[in-house]
Amino acid sequence: MPSTPTYKNVDALIELPDSGAILLQNKRQLTKRFKGKYADCSADALPTGTLGTGGLEGYKVAQSAVKPERGGLAVLEIAWEKTASEGDIPLPQDEVSLSPDNLSPRIERHAMFRPLDGAIIGAGGEAEYVMDVVYNATHAPDYLTRKLHLDKLATTPLALKLVEKIRAGNESFYLVGLRYVWSTHFYNVPSSTRGGFSEVPGGPLGPYLAGNIDWLREGDNLDFSGGIWRLTRSWLGAPNGHWDVDIYGL
Repeated sequence: MPSTPTYKNVDALIELPDSGAILLQNKRQLTKRFKGKYADCSADALPTGTLGTGGLEGYKVAQSAVKPERGGLAVLEIAWEKTASEGDIPLPQDEVSLSPDNLSPRIERHAMFRPLDGAIIGAGGEAEYVMDVVYNATHAPDYLTRKLHLDKLATTPLALKLVEKIRAGNESFYLVGLRYVWSTHFYNVPSSTRGGFSEVPGGPLGPYLAGNIDWLREGDNLDFSGGIWRLTRSWLGAPNGHWDVDIYGL
């Protein structure tokens, strides 16, 4: 039967006969195995993500492991995995989704209460905006102040209805918007944005999303797996006038 190699006075790492094993799963993996002094093996272990050079160009380190043996020796195993590149790992198809999203605006913004915007009660030095009086009638810290402002609304039935809704817990209402999500894939790191601005959506459904709706670009999501970058862009659509022009630049 074949003899077992002996290692004496090892001054450098020796590549083992079984080094170079290849494993094919979702990506190609190549494992290199070396033997030498424990200190040398520890020093030559490579961090995860280290890019290969020379014969290992196009690979990166998946993991390194140092396995101690008797006599101050050790075995160093470095697992290299193939990085994605054009023609090597095909990019996945784009993905899109369009789903409803509850915008939950404040009840004051409901179309029913639009006539109260800018409306004034009182005259001269006692003139007040109706919405300010409604706020104090519902949010003032003490009962007497709330009642005082509520009495001021006695001749404004619509304002009293708004107060009634807020006191009943209806501080917001269901307003359906649309969330459009578009995911694309790249071999290299793509640029991304933190969002927070008006933008016409792109992607496969972009041309079909124009109309009586304003779109707000949300922050991008960036993921990396199997050597491929996945960039997910998203937009939140709302009826015209929902997004503040001064804040979002519509």
